[in-house]
Order: sequence, then C-alpha cells, then structure tokens
Amino acid sequence: MIGIEAHTLRYYERLGLVQPERSSGNIRLYSEEDVDRLRYIKALMSDCGVNLAGVEVALRLMQRMTEMQQQLEEMERKIKKVAEAEIEDIIEDIIEDAEWKEV
Repeated sequence: MIGIEAHTLRYYERLGLVQPERSSGNIRLYSEEDVDRLRYIKALMSDCGVNLAGVEVALRLMQRMTEMQQQLEEMERKIKKVAEAEIEDIIEDIIEDAEWKEV
C-alpha cells in the first residue's frame, strides 16, 4: 500500500514505531493513523535521509507536541469558563446595585 516490505513493518513494530491491532487470527491490522505514521517514517528516511534513531526522536517530539497542544486547549477551555463566570458575577453585581438604587 505504501511500499514498505513486510519484514520492515515487523521491524518497525519491534522498535515500537508502529503498533497495529491484531485480528483473532493474529493478522496485523493497520489503522489509518498507523498508515499515516508509516508514510511519515518513510518520508523522513527516504526524502530527508533521517536514520531510525532520528525517526524515533521526531516521533517522540511530535507526540509531545500533540500532548502539549491538548493541554493548551484544555487550559483555554478552563480560562474561558472562569472568564464567563466572572462576567456573570459582574452582571449580577450590576443588577443588584441597580435594584438597590431603585428601592
């Protein structure tokens, strides 16, 4: 499908570069994510001349960047909730002040 030999796929699996699911008959089942990852590995090695150690470093960095992006998005959600809560408190204070002045 992407031009990687079966023995190379098994080697990548032993190294932990890719982790395909297994069928009940122990056949490797590659997800779209696995295929994309293999394409990326192949491109790094063939197009950029990166060795397997470099590929491992690049994949770890990509994973860390993904984790950091998720953490950032979670922090943004929390900040938004806090800001919305503060705005609601301010509006309530304004309404209370207005009601107090009307009495």
